[in-house]
Parts: sequence; C-alpha cells; structure tokens
Amino acid sequence: MPGLSNYKLSYRPLMAGIAVSNPNVDRFGTIGLILTSNGVDRWILGCYHVLGRENGTAALEGEPVYQPRRKDVPQSIGSLRLAQSSQSDDFALAEISQAIVCSPGIFGLGWVGAATQPQIGQKVLKSGVGSGVTQGRVVDIQGNTVHIDGFPEFPADYELSSGADSGAVWVTADTHAPVALHQRGNPQGGKEIAIGFSMVRLLTTLGMHPLN
Repeated sequence: MPGLSNYKLSYRPLMAGIAVSNPNVDRFGTIGLILTSNGVDRWILGCYHVLGRENGTAALEGEPVYQPRRKDVPQSIGSLRLAQSSQSDDFALAEISQAIVCSPGIFGLGWVGAATQPQIGQKVLKSGVGSGVTQGRVVDIQGNTVHIDGFPEFPADYELSSGADSGAVWVTADTHAPVALHQRGNPQGGKEIAIGFSMVRLLTTLGMHPLN
C-alpha cells in the first residue's frame, strides 16, 4: 500500500484517491472519483467543504481546483461547478480542464466497479489522503446517510478515517463498487466511525458514472 506522503504528490494522469484542494480554502481533501456523463466530459467528485467552503460560507462559480496545492502545482486542473454541487449535502463537482489526462480507478485500490446500494454488514474499503487505505463495515443507513464502523476484532484505537480523507469513496471490499462518499468522522468524538452519502443516490442525481 502507498505511504501517506505519496497521496500528496502531483499525479498526471489524474486519478481518484489523491490530494486535492481549492486554493481559497487551502486544505487537503481527497478526490473521490473521476466521473463522466458521456465518456467525454470528466469531473472531480469531492466534498463541498473542501472544494467549496466550510461553515456555511458560499463558494463562487468557477473557483479553481488544484492537485495537490497552489504552491505545488502552478496551474488549476479544473473549475468548481455549483450547479452540480450541494453545500447542504456536502458534495461538489469540479469540471476537469481538457488538457488534463485522466486515469480510471482509485490510488491504492485500483479499478472501480458500478455503484451499489449500501447494506448493513457490507465490508468496505477507502483510500484517502489522511489515513490511507482503511477498512470497515456498514453499520447503519438513515436515508442517504451511511455509517461505517471498524470491525469488532480491530484495536480500539484503529484509525478508520482522518480529516484529509474528506471526499474519499468507500467501496465494497470484493468488487470495489462505490458505496458512500466519505464526508466526516464521528462529530462527537469517541468511538471511530465514518459518515458518508450514498453513491447510488449521488450518481443518479448527477446523471454520471465513474470513468472507465
């Protein structure tokens, strides 16, 4: 598995699972997936609080997106598109510039299958900038919100996710089918859990699918 420092390097072709940032926010998040609606357009899927703004502040249409950061890459790789983003549901899309070559799959995990509905007990993996490749299981589903926990036999201090993982995508352990967009850890602290948004619902709403 790749070391955490590798996630913050500049990758061309561009792929999912690596560091991304909006220079106006200047914090690392993770590219969840490279999406397309027609096989020609390419989009970065991430969290609004990384690609847009935090704390209820509105972003502006067309803000630049960098991989990994302004100081590391002198030009943007794409532009934030607010019509395809949601601050309330904490997801955002940036349209990738035509000159940027993209590769399918997720760094550290490889190829990606078709999205699938979350199910209680599902074994899942994610690859993110904050904690690398981690694994867990779906323990609760409330509407479009998916709760993921570590396995009971794991150590109590097992790190399921970290801050810069925001935007990573949880996939099934066997077929790498996208299950949930990772948005945050446990907001109350204490036992490690991960909270995400259903990928089936998200991709259906956007009319998109992973690049392949």
